[in-house]
Amino acid sequence: MIRRTPTLIALNDNDVQDVREELMRKAMEAHEAAHKAQQATNVKNEEYKKAEEERKKKAAQTKEERLGLQ
Repeated sequence: MIRRTPTLIALNDNDVQDVREELMRKAMEAHEAAHKAQQATNVKNEEYKKAEEERKKKAAQTKEERLGLQ
């Protein structure tokens, strides 16, 4: 394969700053998305724990308690 020399692109300081800002914005969006995903996971874990506690509490009840006879 024949390789050619890279084409040089003239960039000034403003262009470099624009690229840095765009990269920083994308990094912040990725961080926020990861944070939201973590929060959603925490909420699901809390709901699971609550349901598991209810299940254990119900399992500990007698048949009469579950039916509301006592």
